[in-house]
Amino acid sequence: METHDSRSFKLVILADYFVNPQGYGNLPASGEVYEILRDSGVGIIKMPPPGVSEQSLEGWITITADQVEEYSKRGYKVFILGVEQLEGSGVWLDRIERELQARGLPKPTTINLTSEQLKAGRENLKKTLNPILSG
Repeated sequence: METHDSRSFKLVILADYFVNPQGYGNLPASGEVYEILRDSGVGIIKMPPPGVSEQSLEGWITITADQVEEYSKRGYKVFILGVEQLEGSGVWLDRIERELQARGLPKPTTINLTSEQLKAGRENLKKTLNPILSG
């Protein structure tokens, strides 16, 4: 069965910051990155914010890895988009990578944006996100 999908067979594991920037006082309060990704049609998995309970985090990591595993089987290219200034890049990077590795899945392309890049404006953000948008 052939599957057609508006996400162009791309999936991004995204830090909570990009969806809820107002909760991160030391970073720009802009939703531009999320808007760019949403408007490009890529699939998005938002990771939980800092402070989530260990039990919730473990469940979230498992569910995320399940989705990555399934989408990878269907030919999706998977990316991780984090923020350099956040612990674990805001995506619980070590935990998600460890879970994907345990399942024998390839390490996704990871992009960590800096606060300077986040302030650089929409066109510069698009250039920085080009591996996802065109990849």
